[in-house]
Amino acid sequence: MLDAYLEKLLIKVHNMKQPIQAEISNLVASCLRLIHIFLNSEVIKLDDPNIEADRVVNNYVAFCVIWSIGANVGDSDRNKFGVYFKQAVSNFQTDFISELDPYEQGIDVQSHKFQKWDEQITEHYTYDPKQNFFDILVPTNDTVKYKFLL
Repeated sequence: MLDAYLEKLLIKVHNMKQPIQAEISNLVASCLRLIHIFLNSEVIKLDDPNIEADRVVNNYVAFCVIWSIGANVGDSDRNKFGVYFKQAVSNFQTDFISELDPYEQGIDVQSHKFQKWDEQITEHYTYDPKQNFFDILVPTNDTVKYKFLL
């Protein structure tokens, strides 16, 4: 599955605008590191009879491809990457939401399915006039996204 993604996307991404030009080997290494982080027995119990292991693995691999191979694509080419990625992901059984931009959805850690980032906001901001301005963090799509990735 990963080979199919890499074969279809690496050359296309290499020819897209990137804020900092990334070498193909670095993109692949980043992808493999993300896969290693998510697909380990401490994070996901693939032997759990209540989960569909193949689909879960496919979901995480697809997510890792977006956030490694497609992570450094410049804003002007993100739509192109989305088109190429959607073509590639359609060949595999995943819960990827094809109507959405690949960058606007992530994996829900409970269901291991793709879900819009804004549906994963669990914290609600309450204004506290005594709180230091620099300590304020309002939950948004971006804060949920980057917290998940970190």
